[in-house]
Amino acid sequence: MKTTGELRKNLADCFVEAKEWKLSGDALRGVIGCANQINISISTEVKARAQLLKEGVACETLGGMPLDGIDK
Repeated sequence: MKTTGELRKNLADCFVEAKEWKLSGDALRGVIGCANQINISISTEVKARAQLLKEGVACETLGGMPLDGIDK
């Protein structure tokens, strides 16, 4: 998992497992945490992209930002 899009896809997979009744107990309650993390990830990426645009730095497409830092 190297990009924000890959992170969100993996988090969203939790919803599919919950829908298919493959999760129970603490794992099922963890789906709420997945939803929160998806929202945080999108918000953080949008803020970072806005700052980069202000600085005149080209941005990856939404979901393409590297998780290990921003290449300039």
